[in-house]
This record gives sequence, structure tokens and C-alpha cells, in this order.
Amino acid sequence: MEKFIVRSGVNDAGSSDSLERRLEQFSLEKVAMRSISAPNLRLSYGVVLPKKLADELYSHCESNIEYNSGELATVQMFGKTVPIPRRQTAYGDHGLTYTFSGNTLPANPWPPLMHRLCLLVSDVADVKFNFVLVNRYKDGQDYVGAHRDGEKDLDRTAPIASLTLGAARDFVFQHQSARKRKLTDNAAGSERKLPENVKLVLEHGSLLLMHPPTNSCWYHSLPGQQIEPTVSTQSTNAAARSLNYSQIQDYGQLKYKKT
Repeated sequence: MEKFIVRSGVNDAGSSDSLERRLEQFSLEKVAMRSISAPNLRLSYGVVLPKKLADELYSHCESNIEYNSGELATVQMFGKTVPIPRRQTAYGDHGLTYTFSGNTLPANPWPPLMHRLCLLVSDVADVKFNFVLVNRYKDGQDYVGAHRDGEKDLDRTAPIASLTLGAARDFVFQHQSARKRKLTDNAAGSERKLPENVKLVLEHGSLLLMHPPTNSCWYHSLPGQQIEPTVSTQSTNAAARSLNYSQIQDYGQLKYKKT
């Protein structure tokens, strides 16, 4: 593993503007991504950002993103309120919210750089993403448990895009039938093997696209793991989603609808 360069002064106006201009000139359209498939699983994955640009974006996130606290930093599990085992915040179009595990995250207004990054990823996926959930993992003990994104406001026809900056982390897919620990029968009535887990390593500057119907049929997780103490242990993941605008009715004095 290699260390990540963190430069001072990235959060000043000049550096931020310069980084935004570089993103405007950067294109991911011709970046090679490999396809990964299994029954009802379709993924596209590749390291899409040059290391220098990824380093600077990582440094910018470390210096500028403010994460949730208080109730917004908790979820409901088995009837109890527990802290989220990572830091989290969200950005998106005005009025959008994202609800999971009893926690509703409002979309913070787009910072120019995060919006530019979202547009860049949207071009690759050929989908207009309108919401980004940012997770920060301080070390290998921070994690995301196995789950499917089943929120009613999620556009199920669109992929979910996941951009990683910082320390590489394992990302595991488990088929829903395997999670239920049940064998299924084929048409002939004989037992068939359960689909094996699919594991990826989310590298610094990488992009993962989870295409439908992956999210409906496979659970995904970022498990806790040991990370070498000689390298940076922090990582930031920005997961872009397409949410349905139908969730927005009245927001202040304005009404919004998808155009």
C-alpha cells in the first residue's frame, strides 16, 4: 500500500477553484472499466482518477467536509438507537432526503467541487445523479454492514456509483439466497450451489458502478479489517444515487418536480 499525500492549504479559495477547473477539463468517458458478473449481478469497476488528482481530492475532502453529529449520526437497530460506525454526510439537489435504518439525511447544498465530481461520475454512468452520500472511515474498524439499498425514494432503474479516495478497502457482495442460508432447487428438483460471494478491493481513485438488478438481489458490505499501520488508514467514499423527485412536495415556499 502507498501513502496518500495531504497538502496544506487545499481548502483556500484559489486551490479549490483550481481543482474544480481541473475536474471540468477531465473526462472519464474513455477510462477503461472491467465488467464483473454473476447471476443477477452486474458491476463495472476501474481506477479512473490519476493518482495526483485523487490525492488532491482526498486532501480536499479531509480539509473541507463537515460530517453529521447528534441524531443524524445514529441509526435504529433492533429497536435501539446506536451510533453509525463511520462518519457520514450527504449532498444533493434542493429538498432531497435519504432515509435508511430510521435515519433521514437531508441533502446539504452542493459545494461546487462535489457537484462537479457528481457530474463527472454521471457522465460515465449515463445517469443524472442528484444525491451523494459521503462515508468517511477513520481506520479499518469503521465499516458498513451487509445491506441492500431498499429505500422507496431510490430510482431502481439507475445504477449506484461509488467513488473511493484513500486507503483501499474490501467490498463484499453476498447473494440474498446465501444470506438466508437456504439451498434452492432447480427446475429438475435437484439442489444447486448457492452463488459464491464476490469480493472487490476498492482502490484509491476507483469507481464502482452497481447496475440493476444487483442491488435487488445481492447484499453489499464494507467489513472491518486490519490495515497496515505504516499507511494512511483513512478513506472517503462518495456514493452517488439517483433519487425520485416525487418525494419532494413542499419545501419551504417552493415546489419541485423532475424536469
